[in-house]
Amino acid sequence: MIARLLREDSTVQILSEIHTNGTLDMLVRMLDFERDIKMVSKDKKTNMSKAAQEMAMDLRMLVDKSTVFPQSKPRVYSAQIMGLMVLETAIRSLRAAGIHDRIVSLDVLSKLVAMVKAFITPAKVGKALDMLVLELLLSILEAWACGLDVGIETAFSMDELTILTDIIPTIMAQAVTGDDGKFHVGDFDVKDILLLTLRLNINITNDKTEACDALASSDLIPILIELIHSRFGILDGQLEEVPRLVNLDLLVLGLGLLNNFAEMSIPGRCSVLRRDETGVLLLDILVKLFLARFAKAEDVYPRSFILTNSTC
Repeated sequence: MIARLLREDSTVQILSEIHTNGTLDMLVRMLDFERDIKMVSKDKKTNMSKAAQEMAMDLRMLVDKSTVFPQSKPRVYSAQIMGLMVLETAIRSLRAAGIHDRIVSLDVLSKLVAMVKAFITPAKVGKALDMLVLELLLSILEAWACGLDVGIETAFSMDELTILTDIIPTIMAQAVTGDDGKFHVGDFDVKDILLLTLRLNINITNDKTEACDALASSDLIPILIELIHSRFGILDGQLEEVPRLVNLDLLVLGLGLLNNFAEMSIPGRCSVLRRDETGVLLLDILVKLFLARFAKAEDVYPRSFILTNSTC
């Protein structure tokens, strides 16, 4: 109900009420409940009446038929997934309305990052993680970080920053990339997870020397260079419009994040002296990419135009 209200009538008055009346706290409490509504309603421990069970199933069916999950349906209709969905909608709407405070407490942010951590650690046997949960978590954190009027580095510990950075290498290692440049983990399209994580990490590292220094030794920079190299290759081929735009976004965001390390961190700049899995120097990969793109640009623009614009 709240999600539909926010999508259909996100006026300042409604947003202000949600911001101040305890709705966000209620949504956060829902995040602890991972079981499907169907299973909860039938569990003898909950001691629900037959009428209450039917109401729970009606709610599940209503959510399943609604458009609140426009891209993909959840594997489990739990209080957690619905709380995440509404929380994401609320925070994005509040940011769009010009609300620049923290919105939720630092304890809530730590809870969200702890939930993200489950996706970069080996899963328990028999427990399959729903990638939609990860996408919603990252969307909440990315929306929260946009337009913030306080320093983002004060909101996360260094361990938490490392978790948010490690998502990119983890997803890239799991993803299968087709000739069309699409990323899939199983049957789930993870392009939005990559885009959200790149944007979040750009916000985390933008003009932040300490954060860049701390994260420079991780696997992020080699993975970024691999992402950039592969996107150039994909974009050289024939793609339909939407996949081309997605891959172009991934390329630009990857370059932007890599540039943050280059500008703000000596360890970040030195990290390109490492070698990739095949033994090739990362710096060599970047230099060859630059020369290849420069040669392509020369075919279109005069050399004087390229040199003038590359030094601006």
